[in-house]
Amino acid sequence: MFVHLDKGVYLNNDNIWFTAYLLNCPKVNWPDHKVMEAALVKDDDQSVAVQGKFQMQRGIASGNLTIPDSIPPGNFTFIAYTNKLVNGQPVALF
Repeated sequence: MFVHLDKGVYLNNDNIWFTAYLLNCPKVNWPDHKVMEAALVKDDDQSVAVQGKFQMQRGIASGNLTIPDSIPPGNFTFIAYTNKLVNGQPVALF
């Protein structure tokens, strides 16, 4: 999976706009990926600051996450994955 973000640095109350694409996934497997979950994870303690679920259609999902005003300062990582799991691990991960 590849996720395109609208910018590289975000502040409190910003919206993270994104579009996710399944790469190297045959069209016949697209129906297996129904939901994409996106999350903003704090780097130092791996806590989830904000997350959301988005519908995937034909290998594409898009939407936004709003960074709350109450989020603590620090470095965060944007992660995304679909509902399709193999051995308990996501098949499509960004």
